[in-house]
Amino acid sequence: MKKCILLVIMLIGTIGVSAQTINQNQQNVNINFENLPIIEKPVYITKYRTIYVDKPQPKRIAKRLEKPVLLLGYLWVYPYDLGEFTQNPTNVIENINIQIPFNRSTWRVPTPDELAVMEANADKVGLGDGIYMATSHKNGILRLVSTGPTHTEIQAQKQAQFLKEQQAKQEAELAKYNKHNDVGVDVNGTIWATRNMVGSPFNNVGITFASAPDDAGSWFVNPYDETYLNGDKWTDRPPLPSGWQIPSVKDFEQLFQQGGVYDLENSCWRLGDIIFPAAGYFQEYINESDKGGRNCGYYVCSDGHFVFNLENKTYKSYKPAETSRYSWETFWKLRLIKKKNYNKYYD
Repeated sequence: MKKCILLVIMLIGTIGVSAQTINQNQQNVNINFENLPIIEKPVYITKYRTIYVDKPQPKRIAKRLEKPVLLLGYLWVYPYDLGEFTQNPTNVIENINIQIPFNRSTWRVPTPDELAVMEANADKVGLGDGIYMATSHKNGILRLVSTGPTHTEIQAQKQAQFLKEQQAKQEAELAKYNKHNDVGVDVNGTIWATRNMVGSPFNNVGITFASAPDDAGSWFVNPYDETYLNGDKWTDRPPLPSGWQIPSVKDFEQLFQQGGVYDLENSCWRLGDIIFPAAGYFQEYINESDKGGRNCGYYVCSDGHFVFNLENKTYKSYKPAETSRYSWETFWKLRLIKKKNYNKYYD
């Protein structure tokens, strides 16, 4: 009678394995089978199960089920035994997972805690009387378990991750491309860039588009040489982005004749999506009066310069000779255009 009570207590203790302890063993375990013990006698004595070879035991018959059994809502148990092994069954498990049985490709040897759950549900999962393999010893009957998502769910996760990485890559490429290009806005056949230029005509780095329409971009210093600014004679400049060219004074005047807003509050002139930040610098040589200020915009032209004043709501153009003769410090901004009959010479 005492022995029966003892067995009942042990069975209750087995079923009561805490979910918290079990959940800690849900992940795949790297098994070093070289260091695991071999059970030489048909006696399996642990806190999970005790088999006495010298005393009668209830006979358990291994059953072959049609599909896996789910225990505790997380542990899938393979529907039948796969044989008895005395060494690492890695190849067997790999070959099974390649076949993706029951839409699962993560079958593995159970941990001791997972085997305890299986032992407590021996009739449900069809365990026999033999010693079953676990990650705590390298011999026994192989009955696999699996946790986590199905193969279909894993593939969906991989596809989602792939698409996410591809999108990030495309965005990075687009950002890189946009640094060297601009969609532009068509105004009566002239495509105006929406951003100023960044860079310097005095180095070999080249010039690219600013990061945003309200970015004033770099200063381009007037070298007091009329030939330097002419689009077909600017021999010292680095290449412009493909397809773009420097606008002429006439291009600027035709643009500003479309109307537009002299936005003093935001320090810019704008026409729809085209924004010209008020920026640059111009100081006269004769009386050294400062013509700069945040309310004016100073822009380079292929045949001169163009200046607009937000306070007065006016604009004015200069020939290169005028700015070089009457000034000693000038810093201009650069905005590019495309012509629909674009000449490849400007590449």
